[in-house]
Amino acid sequence: NAFKYWLQVGDEQFNNIDSACEAISESGTITVIDDADVRFIQNFTKNNDTDRNITFDLNGHSIETTQQINNHTNVTIVDSSNGKTGKITATRVDVLVNQSDGTLTINSGEYTSNLANVYGIENNGTMEINAAHITGPTAGMINNGTLTINDVLIDTTPIGIKNYRGSITFNDGRIDATDVGISKDGGYVTVNGGYIYGTNYGLGGSESGAEVNGGVVKSTNSNAIYTYYKGDNKTGDILV
Repeated sequence: NAFKYWLQVGDEQFNNIDSACEAISESGTITVIDDADVRFIQNFTKNNDTDRNITFDLNGHSIETTQQINNHTNVTIVDSSNGKTGKITATRVDVLVNQSDGTLTINSGEYTSNLANVYGIENNGTMEINAAHITGPTAGMINNGTLTINDVLIDTTPIGIKNYRGSITFNDGRIDATDVGISKDGGYVTVNGGYIYGTNYGLGGSESGAEVNGGVVKSTNSNAIYTYYKGDNKTGDILV
């Protein structure tokens, strides 16, 4: 039932994130109170032009959506359930999109996209991941913003993270990809720890640089780390 109440703020219940946000003027918690089948675009919104500070508690529930969930404000995703079984699954879109005006912190949850050429999570703003399990048939994540990863598991995907114009600081976590662990097609990647594996390349791409200060970057079939220049844009330096 796409119209049932599945969210709660205080004593009020809602059937969409937009309306739940309207119940929060400055700071508050939106709690998922039931499994949900979502058929409409969902948005975490500002209060006019002022950011809200929202905690989104998955509370152990499953959200399946055919439309993307967008963030335009300050959101922290948690899971207060004992089993930490909360998850969001998208059947034809990116699961979760942090827009350029959004700040998103992920402390729990499983994020899965089931359709080719879409992603588990897309970041265009500022994002910090402290715990998450991310999968996708094309790539687990795509990054165009500022992404800091302190712990994550990205697996069952050809590419762990596609970095286009953004910056990634990978402090800890694990990427197990069937092609490339982190594909750097722009921006900059800093690896301070963790484990990054791609069957063909662990870390590689063009038109961007990378710095590896620690951790494990590994490949089975080819180079663990590679870069190449495109035209005269010689920005593909790697520091190890």
